Amino acid sequence: MENKEYKYDVAFSFLKEDENLAQELNDLLKDKTITFLYSKRQAKIAGTDGEETFNKVFGQESRVVVVLYRKGWGNSSWTRIEETAIKNRALVEGYEFTLFIPLDEPPSVPNYLPKTYIWFGIHKYGIKVALSIIESKIQSEGGKIKVETPEDIAKRIKEEEQFNNKRNAFLNSESGVEAARLEVKKLYELLKSKKESIEKDINGFSIGFEEKNQNCFVHSYGYSLRFYWEYSSKDSLMDSNLYIALQSPKRYDSPTIINEYRFNFDIVSPDKKVWIFETDRKKYFTSEELVNFSFDILLKRIEKENKTKRLKKYL
Repeated sequence: MENKEYKYDVAFSFLKEDENLAQELNDLLKDKTITFLYSKRQAKIAGTDGEETFNKVFGQESRVVVVLYRKGWGNSSWTRIEETAIKNRALVEGYEFTLFIPLDEPPSVPNYLPKTYIWFGIHKYGIKVALSIIESKIQSEGGKIKVETPEDIAKRIKEEEQFNNKRNAFLNSESGVEAARLEVKKLYELLKSKKESIEKDINGFSIGFEEKNQNCFVHSYGYSLRFYWEYSSKDSLMDSNLYIALQSPKRYDSPTIINEYRFNFDIVSPDKKVWIFETDRKKYFTSEELVNFSFDILLKRIEKENKTKRLKKYL
């Protein structure tokens, strides 16, 4: 194997909805090898030509490219650039430098991709095995994985302890409650912006939006999403929840609640504030991601209702 130098040992390509998984893998690898994760390097990329940077990262500078694949990858603005760079590189090198990890159930992969470079096991075996597969891929392509020393482990324990202390102080403070209140306000603004964006892009599609008594309502076709944040203390987030209720009829007069989701405002890293799914604490969303999650709930319910009505019509 040619002893080629690379700027990064592994770069991750993924859709926005899979950023949490990408970040978790990156965080497990970053002390062992040199990684590229867009969200971790936004400040550096901001002052460059993004398309040129991504072409270099995925087409030349990374020893291994890991693609967290689901349908839609290659269609978003950034993954389209990344896919083109990968395909152009593969014309010269083949696909040996890639590892595709399907996330859909059932799994799907690009039809041009040789199955040799696909690992289907993440749902069955979990993230720790996925990490081992990625490390083995890096090593098979000539890269090195740093072996942890007792000092490395002690350092990680100390960093985790410091972060947990900082997190607990944040969750039990007036500043934490105020940060959550401002994030709720931001969430409502993002919901309104998304509603306006959909209406602008889809001619004739109407979505209602209202704020009333600290509640926010997004409604269409007889269904609504109600957002409301409850907290019981001005200096603690421990008993606070953000509720998202899918309900019918569309507004607030004696609605029938179809589904309800609860989230806790929290921090998962020193610089990342998120909404954590209360029933599955491994899942968390930024406010931007929560907007997309919420609109998916509403629009898929409407789509399901319309399909049911069409079937009844022809029975």
